[in-house]
Amino acid sequence: MDKIIPYIVVDGIPTMPDSFLAGLYNNLVGDGIEKLAFSDGSVRCADDFVRLFKSGSQLLFVLTRDESPLVVGWINTFEGKRAQIHFSVFKRGIGRDHIALGKKMIGHCFSLQINGEFLFDVFYGITPTSNKLACRYAKKIMTVAATIPNFCYNFWDKTSSDGLVTYISRVQE
Repeated sequence: MDKIIPYIVVDGIPTMPDSFLAGLYNNLVGDGIEKLAFSDGSVRCADDFVRLFKSGSQLLFVLTRDESPLVVGWINTFEGKRAQIHFSVFKRGIGRDHIALGKKMIGHCFSLQINGEFLFDVFYGITPTSNKLACRYAKKIMTVAATIPNFCYNFWDKTSSDGLVTYISRVQE
């Protein structure tokens, strides 16, 4: 059974221990996708990953099936009722339903409310076009808005690539 677990702190107690967060990063490394997920070089090790999500500047969600993480996603760059959304699908999550998993994560994020008011009306993503697989995935779960030349800098190989800008609205037009 699928379950979406948010990383939040309630009365000083986090919903995920640091060791679980570090394990998520280690799963990214094991799948060889950590440098794709953090191509800007902002996260270079498990400690960086833990610090990032404990900082409060990101909302982290993990979609699990039978207690095994399939997708890690986070939202940041909050402005009004919009935010940037990010996904990394672990290898064990790739398959016949990985598109549905991404849509489930987005649906969950859109359902977030405070005092009966939805927190978000739109999410956007910026994907380096050099990451062909991620671009194909983004196009299947979101709408393409534009491509911005040389928008995405890759810390690891010291190159810039175009950025594919995608979005999805809570209320579909």
